[in-house]
Amino acid sequence: MEDRDAPPMDGGARVSARHHRCHDHHGGKYAWSGAEADSYLQRARRGARRAYAPMVALVRDSLPEGDSSPTVLDVGCGPGLLLMELRRALPSAHLIGVDPSVNMLAVARKVASESEAGDGAPAFEVREGSGEALPADDESVDVVTCRRVLHEFDDVEAALREIARVLRPGSALVLQDFDGACPRWKLWLMAGIACVFRGRDAAERITRPFEDALALEEVIGLCDGAGLKVVRADRGGPHLTLVGRRPGA
Repeated sequence: MEDRDAPPMDGGARVSARHHRCHDHHGGKYAWSGAEADSYLQRARRGARRAYAPMVALVRDSLPEGDSSPTVLDVGCGPGLLLMELRRALPSAHLIGVDPSVNMLAVARKVASESEAGDGAPAFEVREGSGEALPADDESVDVVTCRRVLHEFDDVEAALREIARVLRPGSALVLQDFDGACPRWKLWLMAGIACVFRGRDAAERITRPFEDALALEEVIGLCDGAGLKVVRADRGGPHLTLVGRRPGA
């Protein structure tokens, strides 16, 4: 049995050797129904501004100087709540959400239609697609966001190559995910507290993403292999945060 508390293997070796077991709301074995997606939206909206504030700040800091209408693409956008928060912070940006789940995209379209971008159009655009095959042209995006979905990709290396492909030279990937190196005792503690106050299902939702999560060192190595230069990498609690840039002007 693999020791999940041991240091990660080089170059993402654990990634290619491992079968992903959880896909959550982004398609695959555990794809949600429309009712489940709508229920998730109602829960997630509470406290959304505070939850997404760190990502929004990183996106603003990563934008090219002098670009008054940047293009931001959110990979695995789910119900589009990060995009809504980005709309508040970047009123003139072109925002695109990509997700493989048809049911989740329906929820995202509903969210987008509830607010306008300023010209009568929905707050953001949504497209069906996967991280391994992004529906976007080469060098067409100023910032790619990827929040808590990296562990759900079937092929993380292919997804990072796709992200590098759609980024303009000098543009950035802003990524947050669960930290695969998080000590298991911390997960058991969090799950135990959740189980007591919110039930067994809540405890499972906390621990399940870590089954396929990568350690920060692994993600840095994979970004490097995809041609993304990591300019920031942090651990915080059970999560990791990373900013990687495509080299260029």
